[in-house]
Amino acid sequence: MITISSLAASYSSAVTYNAATGTTTTKDTSATTSASGQMSADVAAKVTQALAPATAGIKQLNTSLTQGQTRLSALGQVQSAIADFQSLAKNLGGTMTTMATPAADGAAAKPATAADVNTQVQNFVGAFNTLSTKLKTLQAGDLKADPGLSQVSAQMTQALRDAGGTSSSGALSKAGISLTSDGQLKIDATKLSAALAADPSAVANLLSGNGNGVADKLSSKLAVLTTSNGAIGRETASATKDLTNIETKRAAMTKTLTATATALAAMYTQQEQAGSSSGQATSLFDMMG
Repeated sequence: MITISSLAASYSSAVTYNAATGTTTTKDTSATTSASGQMSADVAAKVTQALAPATAGIKQLNTSLTQGQTRLSALGQVQSAIADFQSLAKNLGGTMTTMATPAADGAAAKPATAADVNTQVQNFVGAFNTLSTKLKTLQAGDLKADPGLSQVSAQMTQALRDAGGTSSSGALSKAGISLTSDGQLKIDATKLSAALAADPSAVANLLSGNGNGVADKLSSKLAVLTTSNGAIGRETASATKDLTNIETKRAAMTKTLTATATALAAMYTQQEQAGSSSGQATSLFDMMG
C-alpha cells in the first residue's frame, strides 16, 4: 500500500508548493508524470484541493502577521516621534544654559535676547505639534483605541497643565502659548512679543529652566512611557514577541505542508498512471487517515 510517509522520502522535486499563497507550481502542467518527475495539471489541482483546509490556516497566519507588523511599525513611529521631541527639549535646555553661562574664554555670559527665546518658543511649539499630529494620525489608523497612545497624549496635556498652559491665566498663556481643542499649541504673537519685551529670561525658564520647564517635564514624562516598564515599551515588547511566535508557527506549518504536497503529488500521479480513481482522497485529512 502506498502511504504518504513512504512516498515523501522518494519524491522530492516534482512539485513546488507555496504554502503562503496556497498554490502549486510544476515543471510541466500539461503532461503526466514522466521519468523526470513532472506532473499533470490535474494532479496539481488535486493537491491544491486536498491541502485547502490546511492552507486556510496559513492564510490566517499571514493576515495576523501583516497586522502585527503594521502595529509594531506604528509603535516604532511613536517611539521615534517621542525621541525627536526629547532631542529638541535637550537642545532647548542646552541653549538656555549656554545663554546664562560665562563663555569658555572667560567672556561675560550674554543674557538671552528676545530673538533667541522667540526662536526657541517657535521650535518648542513646532516639535510639540509634530508629535501631537503623529499621535492623532496613529490614533485614527494603525493604533486606533491603543491604550499606550492615550497615555502619551494624556502626559502631554498634563505637562501643559502643570505649566498653566490650559487656562487663560496660566504662565504659558501669558507668554502667548495656548492649547487648542484639537491638541495643538498655538502662539499669540502679540502676547509673546510683550512677554519677551518684559523678561525674555522668564519665558526661557518657562520652557526649560534647570529641568523644571514645560519642555523638560514633558520630556521626562514621555521617557518613562518608552522604557521597558512603560506603556509604549511594554506594548512594543509584546508586539515583537507575538510576531516571533506567528513567524515560528507559520514556518513550521509551511514546512509540513510542503512535504505533504510533495507526497500527495506522488500518490495522485501514481493513481493517474494506473488509470485508477479508487482511494483518491478529497481532503488532507482523508489522505492521512
